[in-house]
Amino acid sequence: MPAARTQDGVGGVGKAKAAAFDTRTFAGPLAAKAYACFVRRYDANHLARHPKQKLGAMKLLVEETRPRTRPSTTRSDLASSTAIAPQQA
Repeated sequence: MPAARTQDGVGGVGKAKAAAFDTRTFAGPLAAKAYACFVRRYDANHLARHPKQKLGAMKLLVEETRPRTRPSTTRSDLASSTAIAPQQA
């Protein structure tokens, strides 16, 4: 469940800190809808140094929506995907 935004910010964090987080995450202040995508891929050298690691790549999409009927609230949706690392010989 997403953190509730209040007049004081998100979950008591404060408006300034919440706005700074939004700016870092979405490359600017929140509009009616904002997206952020984060991707991490591990190369063969990294995977060779960490043979127990099974994750080869991951993606996270974050969508923030401000409903027109309740502009002081924000809905957060997350989607993620992962890829298993290829087996090392």
